Amino acid sequence: MNGLFLVELLLRAPADWDRLSPPRFTAVRSSVDLTGVREDATGDFDIRGLGQAVNTYMANQALIKAWIDRASERKSTLVFCIDIAHVRSIMLKSRAHGIDARDVTSKTSTQVHRECLKEFKAGKFPVMVTCGVFTEGTDIPNIDCIILARPTRSRNLITQMIGRGLRKLENTGETDCHIIDMVANLSHGVVTTPTLFGLDPDMVVNEMTPEQMFAVAAKEAEARRKTEEGERCLRDDQFQAEQERARVEKEMWKKEEARLEEDIRKLKENRTNQVFYSISRLAWVSIGPTKYILSCGRNGHITVETDSNEWYNVEEVRALPLELGRVRWTWSKPIMSGIEQLDLAIRGCWYYFPLPPNLFPLTWSYLTDTYVLKTYPRHLVARSALWRKLPASDQQVEFPKKIRFRGDKDWEDMGNSGELTKGKVGDIITRVKHGTVRLFSEKKKEQKNKEKEEAKKLMRRQREEVKVGSIV
Repeated sequence: MNGLFLVELLLRAPADWDRLSPPRFTAVRSSVDLTGVREDATGDFDIRGLGQAVNTYMANQALIKAWIDRASERKSTLVFCIDIAHVRSIMLKSRAHGIDARDVTSKTSTQVHRECLKEFKAGKFPVMVTCGVFTEGTDIPNIDCIILARPTRSRNLITQMIGRGLRKLENTGETDCHIIDMVANLSHGVVTTPTLFGLDPDMVVNEMTPEQMFAVAAKEAEARRKTEEGERCLRDDQFQAEQERARVEKEMWKKEEARLEEDIRKLKENRTNQVFYSISRLAWVSIGPTKYILSCGRNGHITVETDSNEWYNVEEVRALPLELGRVRWTWSKPIMSGIEQLDLAIRGCWYYFPLPPNLFPLTWSYLTDTYVLKTYPRHLVARSALWRKLPASDQQVEFPKKIRFRGDKDWEDMGNSGELTKGKVGDIITRVKHGTVRLFSEKKKEQKNKEKEEAKKLMRRQREEVKVGSIV
């Protein structure tokens, strides 16, 4: 049987392991960096560049130390090197450490080759160093240790080298074969003993049996399966969440469309904000049953809204000068609070309200409308302002077109017929900006912040996750 068949038997047929010499695998990390080594025509490492990268003082010293520490008790070690120069370096360094090592290469004479092989089989010296000679077609049943000092991208080549030590013959004294792989640094593409079992090439193992290697591989495969399943579940959850967000957004837009359609109907019937006609002469807009807005043009707006106790509070937001930067509006400033009725909040009354001074800076509650008229020009806020009766501008008509709650032709027809005045469209724009659309924008911003937090939590979980790592 050739070495390739023996290794394939080892990897694919555990029931037939008793026909092989039991291997033990050790992967030793070396200082060799193969990043700059080019490929040859076969896709393996270029021999010349590989020899220059591997045949170094540090790498050779690591090999000798690995043999002394892990295999000095072995009787017959076969070392696979890259080229003749590498063989020579390993042999001389071995002898410098008192190890009887001999070399056999393609340059060795037939007579010396035959004699050296005979003495090695007889156990007269412990280490034979070679390159490209004993990878296949040679039976040396007494080998009990293989050192792989020749990095490769070829699965066939590494299995042939390992196969030299897997022959099992009786009466050789061989109990097992120790495979020592001098693993080099490379991000991908290198074939090592761990990769034969489906493990990471960077994994460092110490005298592991095939059973142990397969067990680790199965554990890592299960861990990968669980990770992939978790990622798939996460993707499914994210997809469902996205679908739910899309559904909620669609519902919100439908509600806003219905509200705007109702506004348009009221506008056409000239019944908009009838409640305010008897309360105020200013252009208040009803946003909902508990919120009312008075737009002050580009200068800001006034809000009247109920709190959790159903008291009306009045707040003001003012525009900031453009030269101050990107922030356009101030924070809401309380004007009045704790008002029991809407008409009192809008018109106010002339008697005293005992309100906290920090919320209500005025001693006497006076007209909200009066405060507005003292603060902003009348023509910006009055319902009877002449500009509100003028036909809506093209720019104003374009705004409803963008949100497309009605067909473009409907808006153009209404604009051409004079139904859409500047005041009416301004009220719709106020309703959109401060109503559902604003709520939708706030919810979307809140959801985006929530997604960021979830992403941070996921990254923390991934950093804290214990994965199956190297075995030293």
